[in-house]
Amino acid sequence: MLRVIAAFLIAPALAITFMCVLFGVSAPADTLVVSLMIAYLTYPFVMVIGLPLFWLLYTKQWLGLKTSMLAAGVCAAIAFAFMLSPLDNQERLRQIYGHGLFIFASAMVGGCLFWLIGVRNNPALKNPGQNGYAA
Repeated sequence: MLRVIAAFLIAPALAITFMCVLFGVSAPADTLVVSLMIAYLTYPFVMVIGLPLFWLLYTKQWLGLKTSMLAAGVCAAIAFAFMLSPLDNQERLRQIYGHGLFIFASAMVGGCLFWLIGVRNNPALKNPGQNGYAA
């Protein structure tokens, strides 16, 4: 389970940094600052939504790459929903949709990284009822 904890801590930050570089934040120092600001907002969603979602997928033994990416997409959709307001004007909505692309792309990269770091070939995640981790 140590790999899963490491995946929860590492994958979001790596995904955000990768997407900041990909989306073209100008200087490397700016990339780090922007990544840290976004991670500050991302980790609460990952912990509040991602942990229970992972537990559900773990108990059902649905731990494939596609499932990890889908779970990350669910976290991103909930985070994106918190950004929307019925009082937004058209210009603000265009900006938010641009941010939404960044959020979903980061979530897909993060879900893939999470699977690679914490799930792929992890013997601790086999048979949840027999290894003492499941209730």
